[in-house]
Amino acid sequence: MIKTLLQISFLILFLSSAALAVDVSGAWIIKTKGLEGNEEIEMVIKASGEKLKMTAKGSTLEEMSGSGRLKGDAIKFKLNAKEMPVSIEFKGTVAGDKMSGTRVIQTGGGPGDFGGPDGPGGPPGGPGGMGGPPMFWSDTSQNWTAERK
Repeated sequence: MIKTLLQISFLILFLSSAALAVDVSGAWIIKTKGLEGNEEIEMVIKASGEKLKMTAKGSTLEEMSGSGRLKGDAIKFKLNAKEMPVSIEFKGTVAGDKMSGTRVIQTGGGPGDFGGPDGPGGPPGGPGGMGGPPMFWSDTSQNWTAERK
């Protein structure tokens, strides 16, 4: 009898924790501050367990794709622009149909990109020709929010 009660209790606990799992699959609108002021990014997330895959488009970066992880209500993902060497890393929390957190923008790459031997990035007169090392711009004080579309 006690064994049966313990099994039922475990089953109820297991099912209730599965029901409370955060589901972020679907369409989202991210709001953040970009280089040209306020920016909205439309993003679609496909979740498989903790793993996330996403596609996105914004007014500045028109085509992006990325991946990330969701652990409990903590989310971390990175979007990479297809038309230039720019990536945006997002960290935050999910609460129902809303997300919020901070983001970091990284630009740069190899020769011919924003940095490297042929690029203008980095300090003047730095190693590698005109610009030196790849340019890196980071501002973790930039917050972001997102809502389901």
